[in-house]
Amino acid sequence: MVVISVTAVMATIFWQWSAVTEFYQFLNHTGSESRGQVSHKTPTTQSKISRGVAEQQSSADARGAMVPRGQTVPTVGQRVVLYEEDPTDPQGKRYTGSAIWRTETVSNKPGLAPELAIRADVTIPERRMAMTWSLRRNTEKDAPPSYTIETTFNLPADLQGGGIANVPGILMKQSEQARGTELAGLVVKVMNGYFVIGLSADDSDVQRNEQLLKDSSWFDIPIVYTNGMRAILAMEKGSRGDRTFAEAFSAWEKK
Repeated sequence: MVVISVTAVMATIFWQWSAVTEFYQFLNHTGSESRGQVSHKTPTTQSKISRGVAEQQSSADARGAMVPRGQTVPTVGQRVVLYEEDPTDPQGKRYTGSAIWRTETVSNKPGLAPELAIRADVTIPERRMAMTWSLRRNTEKDAPPSYTIETTFNLPADLQGGGIANVPGILMKQSEQARGTELAGLVVKVMNGYFVIGLSADDSDVQRNEQLLKDSSWFDIPIVYTNGMRAILAMEKGSRGDRTFAEAFSAWEKK
């Protein structure tokens, strides 16, 4: 286990809050935080993405029926770090966890072939928190979004901060300390602890989002708890994640 000095940890936490503050300023500037929107789109595009997300969600019984592929799940996870605000400590708190990356086959609407998806199973033991993150391509060309990201949290009933009120979006970055770049899309809160992000179907946004998803080594997921406290969940792809993304995008690009 790598021992990190207290000074290094403090510096990382302070940097993370600086980065997420900039992200929230971006959201406030575009007026998108109140709508759960990541990037500014025209009303027509917004409604199409919202409708596409809702249709995909409802057709899969609010979760998307998951069909295991039968592949072997690796036993060693990639790094995950949860940075949380703490009203009693200006330095905040830092919790470590792991993410297991894999591909799986998901069933879409009746009449559509099953589709390959990317999945990460995340655990933060000290917070007794688990999260499932998944990315899949939208195969209905006349119904944006281009891709959907589902984020499902499993939280203890006594979690400090309460439940999760909002996941404003996703930032992509090259390292844990780097500043992230947001994916263009629209966030929909389906139910408590379950959020769906419909990525933009605009050609320029699709190309940019795909490049970020393929090339970035880390994800930042900003979180707002029901008591207003903020957090950042930083997820590493690692070697297993890189292989998973390469496998999925290779399969998608052949269709």
